[in-house]
Amino acid sequence: MWDHLRYEVRRHRWLARTDVPVAPWTTLRIGGVAPWVLWPRDSEEAVAVLETLTRRDIPWRVLGGGSNVLIPDMGTLPWVLVKLDLLRQVRATDETVRAGAGVPAPKLCMWAARRGLGGLEFMSGIPGQVGGLVWMNAGAFGRSVADVLTAVWVWEPGQEAAVRVTPAPAEFGYRQSPFQARRSVILQADFRVEARPPEAIRAVLQEMKAYRLRTQPLQDKSAGCAFKNPPSGPCSAGQLIERAGLKGYRVGGAMISSRHANFIINTGSATWSDVVRLIEYVQSRVWEQFHVWLEPEIEIWPASRPDGASGLAF
Repeated sequence: MWDHLRYEVRRHRWLARTDVPVAPWTTLRIGGVAPWVLWPRDSEEAVAVLETLTRRDIPWRVLGGGSNVLIPDMGTLPWVLVKLDLLRQVRATDETVRAGAGVPAPKLCMWAARRGLGGLEFMSGIPGQVGGLVWMNAGAFGRSVADVLTAVWVWEPGQEAAVRVTPAPAEFGYRQSPFQARRSVILQADFRVEARPPEAIRAVLQEMKAYRLRTQPLQDKSAGCAFKNPPSGPCSAGQLIERAGLKGYRVGGAMISSRHANFIINTGSATWSDVVRLIEYVQSRVWEQFHVWLEPEIEIWPASRPDGASGLAF
């Protein structure tokens, strides 16, 4: 398998490295070693890489900003990783901003703010990349990506080129998008914006940043919110976890944040297993006390099953 990949990398002169530690690429700082990592330089090359890996039956996953993912740390991973970091083109018209999948959300918001293009401010505190935000319909402050998304360029197995799609808002749900079930890889996206004074946009960005600093453990290593808010209440996931008395509870090096109960932080020595066991414990305690089953918001990669790609990880 690796001989085939080595041949393709040399033939196409793809950017690649072998035996790469993954933990530094995740906000939890947990992860094993990737046998290969490929960095496509543009959308066309990304399609060629993904099509070749699929045709050669080489298991792969796409890793974005690493802020909403838990990656196994038990040795060498069973997947080739594809990083879309180089897909960072951004351009705008009067009503639309087009961004590549590798653009970090905070940088996209600042780019738009400097040009007086508003509407994307809610993304500013999400430490992921555009592809991941679209794939999971990320959101904050009562808004989500589906509210501003107008078009997406995706590749799916069997395609020879990226395809432009315009999903309807009804196809999205809370932290759900139509791309999750189809092994879609998002390459770029268009977002609806509106002209506003740059100073007004910057004021909103500062207000949102201040709120996050007051309420979230931004200085700690975490993957963001660990659980989705339950669809039918009675309150948020964080409030349920706090009411269950789990703030500060830890398994190994993984701990429920004492600042915000829906954040699991790595105190310095947390492993994949520590975080998984803590997630399972929280689920069981909240179920016992409130009969609410909390669904993880973190994408948990399996420890040993090379099952291909599930989309673009945050």
